[in-house]
Amino acid sequence: MKLKFFLTKVLSSMILSYIIPIINIVIIVLLSNGVSNDKIVVMNGINILTANNACYIASISSYYKINEKYNMISGYIKTLGLVISAVAFAISTYELQRNNFGISVIVYEICAAVTSILCIILTVFVQLENVEIDKRIEKSQLERAKDIISRSGEKASFDLDGDHFQV
Repeated sequence: MKLKFFLTKVLSSMILSYIIPIINIVIIVLLSNGVSNDKIVVMNGINILTANNACYIASISSYYKINEKYNMISGYIKTLGLVISAVAFAISTYELQRNNFGISVIVYEICAAVTSILCIILTVFVQLENVEIDKRIEKSQLERAKDIISRSGEKASFDLDGDHFQV
């Protein structure tokens, strides 16, 4: 059940968010066959991924929070992810424009991997929260149905939450 949840909810959300960056990276790789410096191609791909991670983290931050534990943990994760991705993106963009790489590509790869993992964790929190919201809605609908049933035995008609019921 948990694997199905992860595959259907979490990965489908992330795949939809990463389609455009993946297409951009593929285009860069296909167009760079004649480029003598593979480092530039790799850095462009990492740069796109890091920028997308920052956007993903920023957009997922606007999700509503009902679970205080997830809210606190996700706040730290969002801050860490945004700082890492913004700094890595800014420095890598600067180095790409100068075509001079003072920092190893491995550092940027690690930053991209870490922020990608943080995106997955945040997506799991959002999906778990959606499950919690669905449970709360189900519970309130069930309570309303019980209220309707209990009141229907007392009267021929009654009002509940602005709705009129005829029994």
